[in-house]
Amino acid sequence: MRLKLLAVAALALLAGCATPPPPAP
Repeated sequence: MRLKLLAVAALALLAGCATPPPPAP
């Protein structure tokens, strides 16, 4: 289903933007 694929892509993008970058050592 294309809709499911789109939802997964949107969720991944949102998660990537919401999570802050890892702290530098």
